[in-house]
Amino acid sequence: MSEDFFYFVHRGEGPAGNGVSAVDPANGQIAATISLGGVSPLDVAALPGGKELLVLVADRAELRHIDLERLAVTAAVDIDGQEQYTALALSPDGSRAYVTGRHGVEEVDAATGERLRTLAHEGAYGYRAVVVSPDGAWLYALASNAVVGFETESGKSVMASLELEVDQSVALRAAPDGSALYLSAYSPGDEAEKGFALVRVETQSLTATAEIYKTHNVPAAVAADGRVYIPTWDDVCRFNPQLSEDPAPDSLRIHPWRTACLSPDGGTLATSSGEGALLQSTQRPEDDEHEWHATFPVALPGTAVALTTAAAPAILSARLEAGPARALAAFTVSELTARLTTQGGDPITGQPLTFTSAGGLDLGTAHTAADGTAQLTAQVLLPIDPETGTIDTSALTGPYTVRYAGQSSYSPADAQADLTL
Repeated sequence: MSEDFFYFVHRGEGPAGNGVSAVDPANGQIAATISLGGVSPLDVAALPGGKELLVLVADRAELRHIDLERLAVTAAVDIDGQEQYTALALSPDGSRAYVTGRHGVEEVDAATGERLRTLAHEGAYGYRAVVVSPDGAWLYALASNAVVGFETESGKSVMASLELEVDQSVALRAAPDGSALYLSAYSPGDEAEKGFALVRVETQSLTATAEIYKTHNVPAAVAADGRVYIPTWDDVCRFNPQLSEDPAPDSLRIHPWRTACLSPDGGTLATSSGEGALLQSTQRPEDDEHEWHATFPVALPGTAVALTTAAAPAILSARLEAGPARALAAFTVSELTARLTTQGGDPITGQPLTFTSAGGLDLGTAHTAADGTAQLTAQVLLPIDPETGTIDTSALTGPYTVRYAGQSSYSPADAQADLTL
């Protein structure tokens, strides 16, 4: 098990559901949740050192910095651009953020949001996903019709066409050694509606191989040993692309998920759906073909849309203070009644009557029935004299008042009656 935690970006109903939750891989428990308020988070990445997260906000061109030691949003920077951005990646040193838009990839100063340059390749459009090679020398973007590689120093680009028209969101991952890319895409209405592709990365060229269909449009998770975990509609496929040019997937039967991420040591896989998340050990018994073991369900506040791994969140000191209290006695006042009629004696039905004690206690409201009568039993709390232990009933002493506020057809009216203790 890794000491790193999984961090899920999730969206839910109301501001409380929009946030980032830290999940302990050892037990599947949520250790902390940082609220993002009313904004809609879209993607997340961990800055070097794992003590800070960067979140891309979907409904505005904005990056939010989250300090995991303070468990708080420490900065919100506007991106100097007009695009509707869709995905986020970071340079190895964390100084540059790369966000995808319709016309290319924007290189942004991660600290200030200043847009430094736009990376684009002629003929490519609809950029949806982006990754940076481990050494930072190359940036790879998945467009609607191609995979584009950019040399980060010069901005030079090369393109590998996959003959793939993508109308929905797509996902992209890079192998830890930078030798391969893994992508999944979803295009409704096409014969091959869903697809996964392994893209071999060679010097200034990209070659697409090994397509596997029926995948989600979510990222594959790539382990350091080369094994790839691909969420599909029916399960999660695991295979080692080093074994074959067209590898047969090792299918693991679990529910389809929307996100996938491996712990740095490759020992735990995190997946999520609209109902929550699941942490699973990537090790399984030799005689068990399909089931994974050590699964932890996680109840997230909303729907997880992206996740990453980072250092464990800080445990903040909690302070608890108790306030003074006093004892009150429950007192029941029954048989509160009143009848509302016209001057001619005809009952007025369905009207609210409010009852108040002589001492000003609100006893409640009741509506008149078909005969104009309203009845009420009130529960009140009365103070107890600390010296004698007797109940102070002075607020009930005297006649109670019934009030009718009136309406357009009827005038207001008041009445009083005795209240016997």
